[in-house]
Amino acid sequence: MSIGKICAFISLWDNKLGPNIIATYPKLIKIPFDLELISSKIFFAFQEFYYSDDEKKTIQKTYFNLTINEINRKAVVLLDSLEKIEENDKIQQAFIIVALFPAHLSDHDLDKFKNIIFEINMEYTTEGKVYFDRHFAKIEEIYSLEESVKDSNVFIDEEYQINHALLDFERGLELFSQNQFESAYIFLKKAYLKFNTENNVKLLLESLFFLSSTLTQLKKYNVAQTYIENLELLSSQLSHQKYYETSLFMGGFCLYKREEYEKALEKFRKLESIELHHINQFNFFYFYGQILRILEFNTDALISLEKALEIISKIESSNQFKDKKADLLIELGHVNYTIAIKTISSNQFNLTLFKSNLQKSIIYYEKASKILEEINNFSRLILVYRLIGNIHELLGNYDDSDKNYRNALNIAEQINDVFNRLQLFNLIIQNLSKLERYERIVEETDNMLSKIRAYAYLDLYTISNYHQQIGEALFKLGKYKDALSEFLIALNIFDKFDEPILEKLDVIQKIIKIYEYSNHNEKSRYIDYYTSQLKQYEKIIHQIKLQKEDFFAVMKEIKEFWIFALDGTQLYSYAPETKFNPELFGGFLIALQSFSKELATQNLKSITIGSNKYTFFSENNYFFILGRSDIKSLRYKIEQVLMIIHNEFLENYQHVLEDFKGESNKFSNFLEIMEKHYRFENKI
Repeated sequence: MSIGKICAFISLWDNKLGPNIIATYPKLIKIPFDLELISSKIFFAFQEFYYSDDEKKTIQKTYFNLTINEINRKAVVLLDSLEKIEENDKIQQAFIIVALFPAHLSDHDLDKFKNIIFEINMEYTTEGKVYFDRHFAKIEEIYSLEESVKDSNVFIDEEYQINHALLDFERGLELFSQNQFESAYIFLKKAYLKFNTENNVKLLLESLFFLSSTLTQLKKYNVAQTYIENLELLSSQLSHQKYYETSLFMGGFCLYKREEYEKALEKFRKLESIELHHINQFNFFYFYGQILRILEFNTDALISLEKALEIISKIESSNQFKDKKADLLIELGHVNYTIAIKTISSNQFNLTLFKSNLQKSIIYYEKASKILEEINNFSRLILVYRLIGNIHELLGNYDDSDKNYRNALNIAEQINDVFNRLQLFNLIIQNLSKLERYERIVEETDNMLSKIRAYAYLDLYTISNYHQQIGEALFKLGKYKDALSEFLIALNIFDKFDEPILEKLDVIQKIIKIYEYSNHNEKSRYIDYYTSQLKQYEKIIHQIKLQKEDFFAVMKEIKEFWIFALDGTQLYSYAPETKFNPELFGGFLIALQSFSKELATQNLKSITIGSNKYTFFSENNYFFILGRSDIKSLRYKIEQVLMIIHNEFLENYQHVLEDFKGESNKFSNFLEIMEKHYRFENKI
């Protein structure tokens, strides 16, 4: 599998619904990241660029680089704003232009893209559109230059003799030993060229080894690969065990860094087949295990990572090794979590094995959390506590889940991580609801509302959702008058939305129910009024049709989807994030747990898990669809998108489904079929 190295997008902050992705490059479906999630993190992380002066808020144009560890990328970001008229008032609407690059690029490398990002900004703010194709050609050109080595002046002439080459080689080795890799490269390259011309095999082998090592240290993985391949070939021919092992490891490592995982696996498979004497055993098993996990060879990944753990456990624990050990323990937790997913989504579900793998995940994550506490790695600690809480929730241990979510929340508050604070709060309220602790929901949601009003990037949907949340809890407690007040606040906020919000229907229905329970003198009048409002709003929603010719708009609404046969066999999935992001594992599993196979035959069911909405859809006797979308995604759009996916799948594969014998590979080209049927445009 090879993921695109670089991508870019523009996200416009919508005061009602939050980040809105309005343009991407390449095509949205080709980008394996949740761009709305990334946008939210960026907006929340940089609220200090949002100023308030005498209640007039202004946004400062700001350019910065940002590391996004969750997706192993570095982002080049430009935050700016557009001026728009809203309710007869001029306001600023924030937007970000973001380009994502491999994490190994330095800030100095990323600065090379600054001018292009500003050109894109100028084009967007003046013309209202962006020609990403044109700009991206420049970005790719600069990226290719940064990935290459500036060696245009490295050449040898006829006067350059072998003794000169030996002296340069010696100087290159000296610089290499001093970690002056850029300077070392020049001398090593000149010596290599001479040794190659002279066909001096022994010296050629040595120079290839040090050139490969130098380029790997410089993170020039593309260029290094050529020399490493030559080193592998020559060392194999000369039966030089040390350099043969090293070439395979370096080759696999560079391919891993380039995200060419299948090719990297081939190198590590070769290493596994021979007796190793010359490479670091921990590094071998650690990277081999990660590659196996990414490619979903989970049992093999478990074996390799456990061997790495056995090795590192015998090493003295400096902070560097503690950090590495914590990463390894987290990887082991991820693998067991992934195995649990495979267990529940197979047609031979084993509850004992499922629970066993989840318990193993908890053990590994808890061990990692202790180390992360010692070394004050707060961002990773939030992730680990969140995962532990997630697993306990899956197992029905809601009090343990609550404890871990709150541990994560406390850390997020300490380091002022607004994004995680909001996400974790949603998960905590979700647990309190399952525990029927409605007083706590009212108290904590009201407290959160008072805190978040100071946030610069806070959308109206979140505020209305919290008021609706309080209203639901008060309704459960039988405090109908107080519940009505909260529902009316939510309803007034929903009235400001340009597009229909199905949650508004839920609120109106609850208001009607409260008046039915009340002894109000004019209850009939209020019931009639809100019933009329309900019918009018339902009519508006039913009249809206999504233009399915625009595939960008279609797939924008659903971040991921899975198609299952009614016996539980997975037929097809488009899940680029859940496949690699353990934070999404739990939501996927909870969604599958929450809906039995019998419910799959009903028309539409959806549940909210954290900040994600999972929707089930089926209108046939062969399969059902599970779609993941953002919590703020408009439900009527989700329904229509799932209907489009459903109809296309049924139309193209009904003949296969009628005689299905478990061969899921027959559906592997579904996404390509969808792409061909619909125009694929990046629109602004």
